[in-house]
Amino acid sequence: MLWYSSLSEVHLYLAYASVIFFTLRALGVVFNIDLLKDGRTKVLSFGVDVPLTMTGISLWYQLGANPVYEPWLALKFIYLAAYIALGASALRAKTREGELLALLLALLSMGLLFGVATTKDPWMGLR
Repeated sequence: MLWYSSLSEVHLYLAYASVIFFTLRALGVVFNIDLLKDGRTKVLSFGVDVPLTMTGISLWYQLGANPVYEPWLALKFIYLAAYIALGASALRAKTREGELLALLLALLSMGLLFGVATTKDPWMGLR
């Protein structure tokens, strides 16, 4: 179990870093900040997202959870898909308002993902 908790902690820190890099990149796009829009932030973001994905898959395997039978895990995957889609929209939107809306919705979906992941409850303890 020590292995699981250590890997879980690494996964959590990588998730925080991923959200920070995404937010910086999106703010660079929204406010036209060249330093935040250059290729280095993409590389850093990718460099965090790859191990984040690898640790997530490892945790999933170690937990032996099935999203068909574990509603919290299914919801986590749905929020992850929403975060990815909205994040891509935030970085490619045609208008500043569209960029901001997609950025806020992406961050909201990530917040919901964090809530479901930490509580392992689709209701996040609210019912």
